[in-house]
Amino acid sequence: MFGVVALTVAAFGVYGLLSALLAQRTHDMSVRLAPGASPARLMRQVLAQSLRRVGLGLGLGLTAAFIGTSQVQPLLFGTYPFDARVFALAVSILVVVAVIASLVPAWRASTHRPDDRTPLGMSRLPALVVVAAGVVLGCRPAPEPAIGVRNAHALAYDGNRGTVVLFGGANDSQVQGDTWLWNGDERVWRPLATGGPDPRTFPAMAWDEVRHEVVLFGGNRVLFGTDADRDTFLGDTWVLDAAGWSSRSVAGPSPRAEAALAFDPSRGRIVLFGGYYR
Repeated sequence: MFGVVALTVAAFGVYGLLSALLAQRTHDMSVRLAPGASPARLMRQVLAQSLRRVGLGLGLGLTAAFIGTSQVQPLLFGTYPFDARVFALAVSILVVVAVIASLVPAWRASTHRPDDRTPLGMSRLPALVVVAAGVVLGCRPAPEPAIGVRNAHALAYDGNRGTVVLFGGANDSQVQGDTWLWNGDERVWRPLATGGPDPRTFPAMAWDEVRHEVVLFGGNRVLFGTDADRDTFLGDTWVLDAAGWSSRSVAGPSPRAEAALAFDPSRGRIVLFGGYYR
């Protein structure tokens, strides 16, 4: 939504600046037409001059955008910082606005008498088009968040929800602490909007058939640690039931990651085996 507002403001700025500059040149353009210059040639000249200005501004803006994306990357969700579709959409809208802002004054100048020195005001129609476009884009439903690249996560069946649940792991930039549910009918991952365990990689997770809850144990706070990372292993226990995640303060194995967790029907209990720890 903030991006739509920023793009709308930028479009208004481009349109207002170009329209104001060209409105001041209305008399000069009318004089050029008096000796017999064609309106089409005048429009091509005006459009070329305007697009040169817009091209320079877009070049500087895109450079600043590429540099600034590293600062806002932690705030992005469901999209990549260098999404070509977003950049292409923004550039296309600004170019269209620039074309409208250039051609409308040039067309009006072609019908303007050279002896009339009254500047032509800016047309309200393109401005209304920009406003309508901003409203339409702003009212569009936000795209569903995407799980993106993921590894070192935990995966288990959730009998309460009748689906597969995924927790944690790491994407291409940081360790995650989110929970996702697989919708087999629509073949799409959707986030589970609840709190839960801290971000971690390689946790152990399994479905408890007797207590009807998903059990999660341990993990690692980092993806690939170094010799100095000796206190990153976790030994906490969490359960996911129909209400959501909750922590369980119970005695258990030492902190570890990459362990195996499974339900033992003969004992009616969750069994943990192995894992890695220092």
